[in-house]
Amino acid sequence: MENETGDKMEIHPPHFKWEWNINSLGILCGFMVGIAAWGYTLNDLVSAKASGIEEDAKIWAELKRLDESNRRFENVEFRVTLVEGQARDSAKADIDQAKQIAEIASDVRVTREILERIERVRASAVAKP
Repeated sequence: MENETGDKMEIHPPHFKWEWNINSLGILCGFMVGIAAWGYTLNDLVSAKASGIEEDAKIWAELKRLDESNRRFENVEFRVTLVEGQARDSAKADIDQAKQIAEIASDVRVTREILERIERVRASAVAKP
């Protein structure tokens, strides 16, 4: 390259100077803090996942226990329903039986009255001759 006067211009690369720039230090510290925070967050995430898995296992165990308990209650409810039905049928049978006994008692009364009349007629027929 030539300058305005026609002389050859020599361009030298700048000399490297080792300097600590405050911005570079800030960025470097920021990266280190970011990496440390990321590691801490990752550790919290992994431990939370492990505790969440343990909690899920506890919840599923409790759910299974409650389901078994619910089945027992359903079984008891079914049995109570059957017993109530049997009691209802038994009460109805008792009422029907009481009605039949009343009818039989009425029939017995009528039969006794008929027999008493027959005996009176025979007694009067035997006494008249």
